[in-house]
Amino acid sequence: MLFIPPTYESSALVLVTKPRFNLQFDPRIQTPDATFAYLAYPTLAMSDAVVEELFASLSIPDLMTVEALRGILVAQNGSDPSLIVLTVSHNDPVVAAEIANQWSDVFVNRANEVFGQQGDEPVRFLQAQLTRTETKLETIDSQLAAFQAENPLQLLTTELASSLQAQAAYLLQQRQTADLQRDVTAYAAQLDSRSASEGLSTADVTALTLLQARAFGMAGETTSFLLDVGRGRGCGGDDGGRGCGRVGQFARGFGTSSSIA
Repeated sequence: MLFIPPTYESSALVLVTKPRFNLQFDPRIQTPDATFAYLAYPTLAMSDAVVEELFASLSIPDLMTVEALRGILVAQNGSDPSLIVLTVSHNDPVVAAEIANQWSDVFVNRANEVFGQQGDEPVRFLQAQLTRTETKLETIDSQLAAFQAENPLQLLTTELASSLQAQAAYLLQQRQTADLQRDVTAYAAQLDSRSASEGLSTADVTALTLLQARAFGMAGETTSFLLDVGRGRGCGGDDGGRGCGRVGQFARGFGTSSSIA
């Protein structure tokens, strides 16, 4: 009668977690589904490197070669692909459990090396990078705020806007002054064309009043033009300048002189 010794199986379960970060250097290349990576783990568990490392860490008398050890090992995915089942068959249940536990340790370490999952080390590295980046950003913000506080650009911009506004007002006043000068000169010429015996009519008084109002409306800056007319600019009529004298008397009544010649 042939006696077959009993065989015991011991299984170790290894749960593969999803990576916290997926590197994607080119948006045109999509990161593959993690399920495909899970299917590679059983092959890694049965690889020569893992089995040889496991063999070197064991001292089992009846396992004299790597191939003998490989013959009692089975690695496969569980019902969930992320669950890796490492099964060891041996006639001693204690030895089977010892090999299974040691196998799982060797496999996990090698898988972390191959797939780059170094425990919490990547997380700590990224957190340190984030902290340094935040500190650098705060420093840059502080430097920018200090630069803006000392930079006269805003002050110069305000001064430029004020100067442009003043220039526009000056050009407007200059145009109004030229118009008033032209009207006063025309009115003086009209008076010169009259006889010396004619006095100022109601229309003349009204015209002079309007000219005076325009002059005072320009804050006295243009009354020199009226004074110039009174001094004889363009006064060459038959009355010997008496007509221009009347305008000059009117102009001197403003009581101001101009800063614009």
